[in-house]
Amino acid sequence: MKTIVYQSYRTHNVPDWISRCMRIVPRWAEKQGFEYRFFDDGFFDRVPAWFKQRVNHLVLPMSDLARLLVGQDLLNEGFERVIWVDADVLIFDIDQFRIDIPGTCAFCKEWWLGPNAKKKLQLYSRVNNAVSVFTRGSSVLDFYIESAQAFVRHKCSQIGHADIGTQFLSRLHALAHFPLLTNVGMISPWLLNDMAEGPGGLTQRYMQHTSQPMFAANLCGSMVRGDVNAQKVERVVQQLLASRGAILNRYLAKTN
Repeated sequence: MKTIVYQSYRTHNVPDWISRCMRIVPRWAEKQGFEYRFFDDGFFDRVPAWFKQRVNHLVLPMSDLARLLVGQDLLNEGFERVIWVDADVLIFDIDQFRIDIPGTCAFCKEWWLGPNAKKKLQLYSRVNNAVSVFTRGSSVLDFYIESAQAFVRHKCSQIGHADIGTQFLSRLHALAHFPLLTNVGMISPWLLNDMAEGPGGLTQRYMQHTSQPMFAANLCGSMVRGDVNAQKVERVVQQLLASRGAILNRYLAKTN
């Protein structure tokens, strides 16, 4: 199947750890026999002006729509399958990371570790689009594009960062039961802190909720703030690459 992997990110003030993540993706794509294409900020030109204005030019919802529209363009260009990978996704085992899910689309299974209303850490089951897959003729792609725009057009309140990303997909998944990739981890800030310091109990708790080893992870770049957090991300990136994910997967082995 003729497949292309595509990504986008700004080309100025790029954090070192983001650059490191993005250098790996073309290598992985080549190893899989896929083509690769990078888009700079011109990526957002594909988003309608009314949509940009409606979301107050928030990067995340604009990116959520742009990746769909550009994916549609690539399919119309002649590719049979498109794979979007967020810039902050680290593939730490390019030999083991596979996208072998049948069907016309796939998103990512997400276990989000974060505080609940009582400020106690809890794991939430969600669906995200950090890695998204669509094949030619996918009705899900067309529906997602149309329904996301309709949602933004008609929502009375302010559009949030995740309104047409994780929140939107999680609600749809409850009805549609999308195929999900389960080998892409979600490293929330709380899990990141645990991994940078240890890893310890939170990392073990997180891995108890996964169904298979992780070979890639979303590092939640939109939530990284300040030099201290950036240093922690750098440390975790180094640990994941050096161990090829063993700092996560060793806990899975102990609990199975």
